[in-house]
Amino acid sequence: MKYKPMQYKGYTASVEFSEEEKCYVGDVLGISDVIFFRGDTQELLNQQFKEMIDEYLTDSAEDNIEPCIPPLDFIIPVTSEPKRKNSYGNYVHNLQRA
Repeated sequence: MKYKPMQYKGYTASVEFSEEEKCYVGDVLGISDVIFFRGDTQELLNQQFKEMIDEYLTDSAEDNIEPCIPPLDFIIPVTSEPKRKNSYGNYVHNLQRA
């Protein structure tokens, strides 16, 4: 089951509940580096997400490496509603700026 995306310091993460692992899992979207995290509760998942982003930024600074920054135009679907046509006849999803 998917949940509302999480955001912290400009980073966005998808969230799901893993029936197999019986916990919440998340991964950071819109960057080339891979950041996964997990938590037994939504509160722990939120805490882990923030800690992973803070650790990623700290490690990047310590290693003199530019961290990947999500693009400003990164957008994510916020609903599972079917596509609809815009005024130009193109199909679109309901989108929210991340």
